[in-house]
Amino acid sequence: MKKMIALFTMLALSVSTFSFMLGASAADNAAESAEVYLVPGYYYDDTSGEKQYNTVTGATKLTEEQEAAIFTENVYLAGESGEVLPDPQSEREDWSFHGWWYTVDAEIVYTETVPDAGTEDVFLYADWRNDFSLPSEPVPPPAGDEEETMRNYMRITHSDGDVEYIELFESVPDALNAYKKVQFYNEYFLFSPGDVVEFWVSGIYPGEGATRAPQMVVGSFSIKLESTDYSNTLAYLERVDPETGNPMYINEPTDGAFFRYHDEQAKVFRIYMRFHDGGGNLNVYLEHLPQYSADDYVQY
Repeated sequence: MKKMIALFTMLALSVSTFSFMLGASAADNAAESAEVYLVPGYYYDDTSGEKQYNTVTGATKLTEEQEAAIFTENVYLAGESGEVLPDPQSEREDWSFHGWWYTVDAEIVYTETVPDAGTEDVFLYADWRNDFSLPSEPVPPPAGDEEETMRNYMRITHSDGDVEYIELFESVPDALNAYKKVQFYNEYFLFSPGDVVEFWVSGIYPGEGATRAPQMVVGSFSIKLESTDYSNTLAYLERVDPETGNPMYINEPTDGAFFRYHDEQAKVFRIYMRFHDGGGNLNVYLEHLPQYSADDYVQY
């Protein structure tokens, strides 16, 4: 009887030890199986309408079966942790690569090297931007986040009555020259249904401080809501009368303009604005950022 008890005890210990080793081995294998993937994206040809895939030269592309297993299309392996990431290639005209990004704790993070995957797969997405909206030599933003410290900003009146000021950055060093093309942009912000936005800029129009744009300049006044295959500003903004809230003719000359966000869902955007003809003509392009959700958005 004692021999049987001893044998049973040894067997139980052996099973427990094997189970522990098996669990540790499974955890090790899970950690080893985590990968960093590159997702350069795709687009639709303007002429044929066919889907075209961007590429990553020098990186190993996954098979269709491997892509199906991770529910992602057009995927490459990124390489070893710490290695410099390659630039993707695209034959799409007027679009430029602006870095690789991924999410960390619901925040967008850009990286130039392969991050550590840890125990979960990491997906790095290519940030492609239309050359119309691509900023060059951005001016560092001034300190502070109040209206008084901002030279250029958006004033958003939310549907609940709250007012939010979001800074706009100058993207060319001669942005104060009113007779050259001037562009402003911001990083990320949230539009909710019914929000009304105004654009205030400094150095373009006469006078001190910021002025609501656009203004009539030498008989010139026009507004154009830019659209691309990627993002249609017309689908998101409409010009409205600030007194009645009713839609109005987009090119009616007034003291600045008010735009209402009329999409049914809250979404996160990046905005670009160009001034022409001394500031009398304003082009606006809203770039929808699907990598953000309204729930993930945090205003800094």
